[in-house]
Amino acid sequence: MPYRHNLLFVIIFIILILSLFHLHFFQYFPTSDGLLGSDYAYFFPYLLNGLYWFNTNGYFEIPWFTPAFCGGIPFYPNPQNLYFSIPQVLSIWNGPVQGVYFSVIIFSTIGVVAKTFLLRRVFQLSIPAILVGIVLFLFNGFFISRMLVGHLTYHIFPLVPLLAYGLIYNADEGGRSRQHEIMWIGINALIFVYMIYAGAANFMVPVIYMLVMLWLLAVIFRQSNCKFLVRLILAGLLGMIISSSKLYSSVVFMGLFKRDFYPLPGFDGLFSSIENIFKMLFFTDGQIVVDSIRNFPYVLGEYEVNFQLTPISLLLITTMCILMSYRFFVKREKLAVTLPVKKAAVILIVMLLVPILINTYYPGWSQFLKGLPYIKNSSSLIRWIAIYVPVLCVISAYAVDYIFRSQKYRIAASMICIVLIVLTITSQDWGRYFKHSYNPVNILSAWDADIPPVMSIGSMPGSDKIEIYLERNDLMVRGESQFACYEPVFGYGLEDFPYGNLHLGNVFDELDGTFNINNPACLLYPEENQCMPGDKLTHDEYGIAKSFISYEKIEFEAPVIQKFLQVLSLYTLVLTILAVILSFAFMVFKRNKN
Repeated sequence: MPYRHNLLFVIIFIILILSLFHLHFFQYFPTSDGLLGSDYAYFFPYLLNGLYWFNTNGYFEIPWFTPAFCGGIPFYPNPQNLYFSIPQVLSIWNGPVQGVYFSVIIFSTIGVVAKTFLLRRVFQLSIPAILVGIVLFLFNGFFISRMLVGHLTYHIFPLVPLLAYGLIYNADEGGRSRQHEIMWIGINALIFVYMIYAGAANFMVPVIYMLVMLWLLAVIFRQSNCKFLVRLILAGLLGMIISSSKLYSSVVFMGLFKRDFYPLPGFDGLFSSIENIFKMLFFTDGQIVVDSIRNFPYVLGEYEVNFQLTPISLLLITTMCILMSYRFFVKREKLAVTLPVKKAAVILIVMLLVPILINTYYPGWSQFLKGLPYIKNSSSLIRWIAIYVPVLCVISAYAVDYIFRSQKYRIAASMICIVLIVLTITSQDWGRYFKHSYNPVNILSAWDADIPPVMSIGSMPGSDKIEIYLERNDLMVRGESQFACYEPVFGYGLEDFPYGNLHLGNVFDELDGTFNINNPACLLYPEENQCMPGDKLTHDEYGIAKSFISYEKIEFEAPVIQKFLQVLSLYTLVLTILAVILSFAFMVFKRNKN
């Protein structure tokens, strides 16, 4: 089939499969009862806070603090803050429900298209194999579950194939041109930056882990010889420089509230860990897996253990392994295994073991893990299992080409696999994730109304002013800052939150010369502002308090390094964007000239 016909077929297929994705999952945004996943109770008030800030200060003014929760807390330094993100922008334009759902569709589309290029140009697979790979990736349980239940920061997950493509692909046998390298290093850096600003900073280590594993697969399957590590280091460093303002403030903020007091859960022994991770990846025994987790102080929802790629993926991989053994031992087919391939295979196997080991519970082992940097602030490492998803999608797609050497059999097998994958996913009762779910009606009503600024410190129970029960953080819609807000930075039960003399009542109730509202700068840079976390704004700071509760910008003292990094971030961002544009323009000009 000519190249243009192949391209047209793939485009039509992508449109059709995305349409099927939309037709099945749009019914949950919201459900017929007007409900959303439970964790949107955290993000919708934050999106509304973003709208208030935007209406008052414009989009590009940094929202350092918010008065809407816990009597005033840092906002921009929060690692899960996503003010500078596509969901926030689309929510400002279209409202939060449409903004979130459009974001899901946009990033799903990016993921499918990027996966297509990755499988075709990097792994050099046939069209039938590619179609199986992109359907598995689109319908993977990790992304769907997170978007349905309300883990909005994970909308960045489909960007992983795009990053992998930009880091691994060589334009030709001789490698990339200088302009090509500059363009992709810039693009990859900007993707890293977006992930951080979209609230996924805590997921960046697993993202890099996935990228390395995909590169090792490319070495094993195609003996790819590229400057992956150099590109990753350069793009990563550039991304860190651009994000340095956000990263520094987040590190300082999290340093004040370490949240290292939660036990580290896991499965009861190594074999239990292997068995349950196997179930999570290929089947839907969610409750059985949840019941197998030890040392976890909270009830874990089924959505947390859904990473499934369906039994079809397992069947393809198993069949390939059996057939590979048969061809090697019986048919005596030689395997072209070079030294780099052997090294890559060993490293990949070791990396595949890590999520199993860190999710295995033994008292001494878990205590050791809890003492390690990065891990010690975690309450669970279950989400690390997501690193298998893009890797298994590639292996499953590769299996189609390996098993079926005849093109007509590949086409027939891929169509059967695709139908079974879609039926398996769409036939499931995804509505079970909506138990105790979130009704966004209060946020939606406030979105189109002139809501008064936060003028008092409120409590969780509802009042006779409203008819619909308010979730904790929804209290902002009636002009109150939730006294016991939900903010995981301070612990799920606010174990690490310094209340001080914060109490229910008006913001301007004075007690010992202070108002009833936090000085938010004391929760971020206490030394520079000569205060302690939990200190309140004083009588002499009436103007600051008035501006703060009106969502206006307030002045505060920041470290010299923070001010420097803000300037550095901005200028590096502008230069990187210019470099990408100029490199692309040069490449187009050169191509047209030739």
